Amino acid sequence: MEEETEVASFKLLPNEIISMILQNLPCRDIISFGSTCKRYHELVNTNQYIWKEKFREILPSKISEVVEKYGDGNWFDEMKRFYVVKQAVYKELMSMSPKFYWRTSEVTLEDIRNFFFLAVSHNVNYHYVVYVLQDIAHRGNKCAEQNIYEKPFTLTDVYYAKIVVRYLTQTFLTLKWTQCHAKQELTSEVVLNFFVQWTDPISMHPDEKVKACIDILVEKVERLFPNDAYTASKGCYNIRDKLAQGLLSEKLVLEGVRDVLYRQHHLTVMAGSSLHGLDIVKVFYNRCGNLIVAAVIFQAVARGCGVHVELIAFPNHLFLEWRSPMQRTLTYKIDLESGELIPQGRCPFAPSTYRQEYKYSPDEFLQYIVTAFLMTMGAIKNWYTQNAIFLLDFLSNNINDDNPYRDFLPSLHAMMDFESEPDLSKPLELEYIHDELLNILDTLSNINKPPTHFDREIEVKHYHSSVTFAVGMLAYHKKYDYLCVVRGWDLNCTTDWRRHVEAKDLEFGIRQPFYSVIAVDQSERYVAQENLIHVDRPTRLYHLEDVIAKEFSHFDGYCYVPNAEKHSEYPEDEAIRQMYRSRAEQRAEELREALKLGSAG
Repeated sequence: MEEETEVASFKLLPNEIISMILQNLPCRDIISFGSTCKRYHELVNTNQYIWKEKFREILPSKISEVVEKYGDGNWFDEMKRFYVVKQAVYKELMSMSPKFYWRTSEVTLEDIRNFFFLAVSHNVNYHYVVYVLQDIAHRGNKCAEQNIYEKPFTLTDVYYAKIVVRYLTQTFLTLKWTQCHAKQELTSEVVLNFFVQWTDPISMHPDEKVKACIDILVEKVERLFPNDAYTASKGCYNIRDKLAQGLLSEKLVLEGVRDVLYRQHHLTVMAGSSLHGLDIVKVFYNRCGNLIVAAVIFQAVARGCGVHVELIAFPNHLFLEWRSPMQRTLTYKIDLESGELIPQGRCPFAPSTYRQEYKYSPDEFLQYIVTAFLMTMGAIKNWYTQNAIFLLDFLSNNINDDNPYRDFLPSLHAMMDFESEPDLSKPLELEYIHDELLNILDTLSNINKPPTHFDREIEVKHYHSSVTFAVGMLAYHKKYDYLCVVRGWDLNCTTDWRRHVEAKDLEFGIRQPFYSVIAVDQSERYVAQENLIHVDRPTRLYHLEDVIAKEFSHFDGYCYVPNAEKHSEYPEDEAIRQMYRSRAEQRAEELREALKLGSAG
């Protein structure tokens, strides 16, 4: 009887109160609540305020603003659209490993047409697909940190999510580059952020965020030159007005830029061109970046104050130069480590005609950034370096089959006819892509001919008593002193490797198990069992996970666990892993007990 009274009292609540309660529930629970009766069904389906708040809670504010601007006000339908896209992305992503694991070549742009089809089906869907994939990568990293296995957030799922988001965002960025180039909007900060967006599409910053950082610094420079009664009488309320009226000199403003960047903001310049050191937003907050980002920030802030500083990029050389408007023959080079103005002539390596002809070139500047980044990375091969190489391929119009963007530039130049199609000049935003630009992205996704692919044969290897290490285990090479991850094994040295193996140097010759491993320097090696010893306290090898994620789902605290496809090749290796795992856990327990006894004594 008491229970019936409680239900009756809830039914008497007005819809406004019920709506406030529903706002604090997950979307799934709100839908379930709406299925209980006709009244609640109507409330859940028609109360747009609830769904607007849930939409803002789940998705970034920029998307909410775009949906509010271009949508019809039906937030419930928009939320349903997002969840339909999300579930479709999850389903397609989890089908990729069974489909592509056995392939001998990498996943291509043509292989992800289902994602493109979903992305171009609506103006906001492109961003929804990208956002869901980015979220999978971020959540996957958190799961990996906690040694948790959860789909679709495994190392393998994240591996394929990063491939898909690479092709989606880079295809979008090729369109952005072509449009901005035609509209002459490729300032140095836009070019640098374009490189960061291309190289790390999982954590890309919009240009508006970069501009906001620059505007903050410009505002700080403005405060160095406060207004007074005289400047007000002249109608000068900012630095640009004061420069135009001759109340300030450009040199004095540049000294103000120097003071703000290097003395107030404490910008520190470091060697090398790592990705974090090239990210304007991260450098703004961390106050540490390389010479390239220092040059870009200095030039952008100076431009915001009304002073033109030339950024000059040669293939292996970059500097900032300012010419005095009072004496055009007098040039200053800006020391990027301190912001000081150094009087000098032009670069001694420049041709004689350079003084009249050379100007800032976004293409050459982007080429310089990519080259500097790859030189810093050296022999390291990971997702970022592969993205940078794809950018070089796009810029050089490389026609090799392994270049996914080989036909993009000429096709884009042909399609981007602003005179006959003025709608193509509409602002290009990832959050909402206009129909004309969406059609171009759809065309680009189908522009390449599908390449020929081959699958390797499935060879199942059953457990043998002579095999000491299982796939996924970490091992140490006792002769050459390096750590490695086991990716496969053979009972004896394979025929292909016998001519490379010095049998005379092996105590047990080639009639012993051999292991395919990847070393910490990312080199792939084939090692005899007698040269490997197990690792007592294994840890994650973060820098190898881009390479091995196709084969392993997660690190469980002791070893990398094979995904379903890898497990089907080595179905009985778990017994070996479990044996070593149990020994490690036993040693850890004995150590804890010993420490307890020691502290008690």
